[in-house]
Amino acid sequence: MAHQQQQFSECLRAVKCMRPGADCRYELNEQLDALLKCKYHSYAQPPSAEEIEDVLVTCIRLVTPAYVVLLSKTAQLIHYALSKHMMVLSRAGFGDVMAFTLSAVETEWTVADGLKALSAVLVRHNHLLSAKYVAILAGQGTAALGGLLYKAIANQENIDACSSALLCLGLLANKSASCVKPVLDEAAVSRAISTVLQCLQASAGNMPANPEVMKLCTACAQALALLWPLSKTAGDLHGTTVVNHCKTLLDMTCGAKDPDRTQPAVTVAHPSHSSESVGYSGVRGHGTEGIQGATVTEPVLPSSVVNSLKATGMTIELGTGDSSRSTGCAGRAPRRRKKKKKKKKKDGADNSQAVMAVPDGDTAAPANGLVSAESGGESEDPGDSGPGNLAVEVAQSVLVSPPSVPVPSRPVKSVLPSPSLAKLQPSSDWRAPGSAPSVTSRSSQDSALSVFPSVTSSDSEQSDLEVTRRKPLPQRKEEELELRTLLLLDQVFSSLHRKTTFSFWPMLFPDVTISSRGPLFSVALGSSCSKSRATAFMVIGRLLDASRQYLLLADDSVARSHHRAFTPLSQTLGSILRQLYEYTVQLLTMTSSQREVSNSVLVQAVKCLSLFVWNAPFHRLRTGYLTRVVSALEPLLTRRDITVRTACLTCLGAVVCVHAPLDEVSDALRPTVLLRSGAAGPAAPLLRLGSGSHRDSPSEVASSSATDGDGLSDWRVVHHAGQQTPHMRKPSIESTAGIAGGADSFSWLSLKDGLDELWFSEFTFPSSTSWLCRLTVHLIVSKAVANSPALTHNSSVKSATPPPFRQKLVIRTEAMQVLLGLAHNYFHLVRAYWRSLVYVALEVLIVDTEETMRLHTYKLLTTLLRHIGDGIDAGDEHGGATDGCDQVSMNELAELWQLLLDTCLLPCVSCSTAGGANSSAAILSATVKSAALDCVAAINPDAFSQIDACTRDVCLDSVKKLCNDADQVAQCSAIRALGVFFTHPKLRKTTSFLVSCVNIVRTSLELPVLAVRAKSSWAFGNLAEAVMLNREEDIAMDYDLVMELLAQAVKTSADHDRVKTGGVRAIGCLLQCLSDEDCGKEEVLVLVQSGMQQLTKVVASSAITAKVRWNACYAIRTALRNPALPTGCSAWSQGMFTALLSVAQKHKNFKVRIGAAAALLAPEHRVAFGDSQRFQWICDLLLSALESCENLSDFGDLRYKDTLQRQLCIVVLRLISLAENRDGERLLALLMPKLALLHSVFQSVLGKDKTESRHQTAAKEHDADDGADADVTDKSSPYSVKELLDVLRDRLTSLQTAGDGNAHLKQVYTHILEPTGSREEFPFEPNYT
Repeated sequence: MAHQQQQFSECLRAVKCMRPGADCRYELNEQLDALLKCKYHSYAQPPSAEEIEDVLVTCIRLVTPAYVVLLSKTAQLIHYALSKHMMVLSRAGFGDVMAFTLSAVETEWTVADGLKALSAVLVRHNHLLSAKYVAILAGQGTAALGGLLYKAIANQENIDACSSALLCLGLLANKSASCVKPVLDEAAVSRAISTVLQCLQASAGNMPANPEVMKLCTACAQALALLWPLSKTAGDLHGTTVVNHCKTLLDMTCGAKDPDRTQPAVTVAHPSHSSESVGYSGVRGHGTEGIQGATVTEPVLPSSVVNSLKATGMTIELGTGDSSRSTGCAGRAPRRRKKKKKKKKKDGADNSQAVMAVPDGDTAAPANGLVSAESGGESEDPGDSGPGNLAVEVAQSVLVSPPSVPVPSRPVKSVLPSPSLAKLQPSSDWRAPGSAPSVTSRSSQDSALSVFPSVTSSDSEQSDLEVTRRKPLPQRKEEELELRTLLLLDQVFSSLHRKTTFSFWPMLFPDVTISSRGPLFSVALGSSCSKSRATAFMVIGRLLDASRQYLLLADDSVARSHHRAFTPLSQTLGSILRQLYEYTVQLLTMTSSQREVSNSVLVQAVKCLSLFVWNAPFHRLRTGYLTRVVSALEPLLTRRDITVRTACLTCLGAVVCVHAPLDEVSDALRPTVLLRSGAAGPAAPLLRLGSGSHRDSPSEVASSSATDGDGLSDWRVVHHAGQQTPHMRKPSIESTAGIAGGADSFSWLSLKDGLDELWFSEFTFPSSTSWLCRLTVHLIVSKAVANSPALTHNSSVKSATPPPFRQKLVIRTEAMQVLLGLAHNYFHLVRAYWRSLVYVALEVLIVDTEETMRLHTYKLLTTLLRHIGDGIDAGDEHGGATDGCDQVSMNELAELWQLLLDTCLLPCVSCSTAGGANSSAAILSATVKSAALDCVAAINPDAFSQIDACTRDVCLDSVKKLCNDADQVAQCSAIRALGVFFTHPKLRKTTSFLVSCVNIVRTSLELPVLAVRAKSSWAFGNLAEAVMLNREEDIAMDYDLVMELLAQAVKTSADHDRVKTGGVRAIGCLLQCLSDEDCGKEEVLVLVQSGMQQLTKVVASSAITAKVRWNACYAIRTALRNPALPTGCSAWSQGMFTALLSVAQKHKNFKVRIGAAAALLAPEHRVAFGDSQRFQWICDLLLSALESCENLSDFGDLRYKDTLQRQLCIVVLRLISLAENRDGERLLALLMPKLALLHSVFQSVLGKDKTESRHQTAAKEHDADDGADADVTDKSSPYSVKELLDVLRDRLTSLQTAGDGNAHLKQVYTHILEPTGSREEFPFEPNYT
């Protein structure tokens, strides 16, 4: 290396000493050859960028266009220096280099080398391009195809130059980090995309493909991937065309159109592939290699390729030129590799022959591990950084959408911008293609297969380039084409609308009726390149993301029938989902000899599985999907690679969070124990899952656990039912010994004095513990020190600091989120040991200093204690406990909240924010404080009333203080907590507390931050509701304060839509507080009119969201319950009724229509509806609304149709029951034309009510047998149709006994009641179940 570095220095001095002239051309030729051989970028002290730029500029000035050989070699040197050294030119040097490359491109004999040099220049210097250079390269205007690049693309006879020109066109348009704006405008980019598509269409149609065609298609795909993000209209104009071309290219590489190629059911490791590959045995080999019984025919090449090959020659000389090969025949791949090995020995013996004589893109690489210099440094490996593709440059600076996969080992040069791929795990079994699995021992297998070069560890000395060189040339071209095509698909799908991408599902994904896997899974499961497999799964994940709405149509609940005349779309989607699921799980559950060894592929496959779990409609699929997902993930949880384990935990988090709770998930998470044979100790059990999962042998399990450096095998150990062990090994303080005994023998407050000195070294669980809970707790709290010093109650020496945690932060964070989802959605699985989980949370909050862990820990405490408090409030004497669980009393819950407030919550809430106002530490600290405030807000009201008065006052004062905090996140959470406290019965009845909070809320409503005002509006609505409830319980409230609150509510209801919600709710609550005496005052009537007009305006406005309009209807309903309001005779009542009736009749949201109808049900007296004419008008519009129930504008409103119909029937019957004698004539004339409609609707509603009554009766009996609360009556409406019909029947009876004078009203009641039958039974039997 020192000799080479000295040689490079001599070359630098020699070039600098040359002067322009004819005599220097021979010496310059020798120096250029020497510079092209030097590996200066790998020197211990590489030359600086200024020195290399000086050499390049000097060579450029010495070369004249008349000497074509020197011109070509200088262009190769520019490409070699810029691509390998990754240097950035100065502005002056860029001008010289750019002028030289343009002259090389314009020369006929050096156009290919000039374009390669130009591509290296454009990677980092396109921001220096002036309009002059852009016009020369891409032409001027949008009509004429001018410019050097378009001329080179049009001349497809020279495939090398055409490929380089396509890449230059993509790099020219690309907006790099140094660009202020793109070099090409939208019109020029669209023209470039159209040109590349035309070239791709002409190339992709040539089947079967040869390396030259695949090289051109690869360049087209790479150029499109660079151009696509810069166009706003490319997705709409060319999206479908590009996807179809990509499918054709993938079929070209996968052999999907070749009937001689078959795809086996499983993938096996192939020795001729790289050490990270898992491919098809006997399929992925090209030519005759690995294909048994297949007939190899000479491919028919297109005329353009034939002419190009005739022009360049069929043979390529290496060194002395004694070996030759055909570029068109793929059946000689084994011999070609053998000749390469011989040539490498010659190259190693004579280093002077390392440079290829012919600068062609399909030449073999030299043996020194670097790319050929004279050939422009091009390599066929998709993982190499050759100039033909500028892999490293494009990967690092251009392409987008990389998945977040960290690289745990040393970096690898790759063309794949996403994901960054890690080194591979050792393959456990190699065998020749087509051979049967060996039955010999592992040692004999290794000795028998030692002839194949293999990687024995993730830190192998073999590079990806050295492994790839063992592959034949067509296979390397196919891998690069696969990779570029998949990256292009990822770009296209990221730009298309989701509705557009759904149309490509049947084309890209397999169906059960199709024997092929489809193009994406053919690459994902069969490609020999791990980068291609990982990218294929990345594209599959892109299609799965945000597809829930589309996949709701899928149906796989029953077996597909092949005897139908057509297949429904639901079953087609269901079968596609099933095949997608089967292939993804198949990759994760292979046996040890066929297992995927690339960690990056596993990560992407698990991410696809997570997206599948989030978006699949499991209620319409067969049972067993999630069980197999859990079974497939369980073996991967003990892998050493942190990215794989993180992805598995994320997927498990999706399982416990989506569509919860599901019985299938509950069964999969319950402990299933399989004894481990040969383990140390008496029958240490090992967790295993359902019968459908792959089971490792006991010896494999024992060996894998023994070599586990992270101690992940400890979480599997559980205790037998006969062992009397606590739920966990607790801190050794005597007062904690009763944790397993329940509330009678344990006090949480006894931990308060010594809790700050404790940490927990080890956890054990009973046999009833969910395995997922056991795993997550182990990952969260396991320490790097195996045996921490035990702390005893009488110990005099205590360690100052706890040992560090064993797992990385990302693992612990994901485990905490999984545990949070498990506790939230499947609390019945963790109910038996909820105290142990509280201890886990205490350890994290006291010992752990990571803010992210504290954030999720506060959320875990909030979830656990809310479930316990809700169980106690529900009347369950066990606090929501299941059989076998101990009792939880309100006293114990109050003690726990007392402990948490004193030790964790109040110190966190009271601490100041660390760091600057905009620093990341300050933002995260404010988020943690917000989570702590949310935890404080989750305190059970009864438990809060039992907390010590001093602690309670400190808590309330801290929350009030934070309502004026400088941080918006903490301020919003504090205001929300204050709004929750307004709902506590004891605090609500404390008038002084409400009065002290009024100014805080009113001040927050005036702040400029919208998020703070929205939270303040919600708290303001709760405050007004508390005032209303106090008024109903005769708790006096100051009159002036109520008027101020009403004025503030009217002002708030005119704010933003997010703020209007609380304001309109407050208006309704405060109007109900007014008495008859208050409504007699002039100032009160003005406020009443302002409030009702504001509510009417909100209801009638179509620009306001449906949520706000529903709340306005609810507020009107609340206000009209006050009989003191002058509803019937006021000026605002006509507008109010008009707005409500219009919404009930025409609004597209059925929930808003139900709210408007319920508001009309609120008045208790007939006088509220005005005179007889208004009463008739209201009834007429209600009948029209009842008739329009059948008009559905949104399919999602179908589930609310019956509720709306029932609500409108109740309102109509309620108004008829309130009718007076003066209304009879008008009402009879109105109802007679619509009696048939009323009868059908009434009978339908009665039939449905009867069916629901039967179901409720059965539910009551079932719950009564189980000892649960039997009150399941629907309290949403104060009336029912049957009750109102009975009221009408009673009114009719009273009218008949009263005599004459009310004949019209009698006829109305008679016509309505006749078809409905008697009180006891209904003559109508509904025609539905």
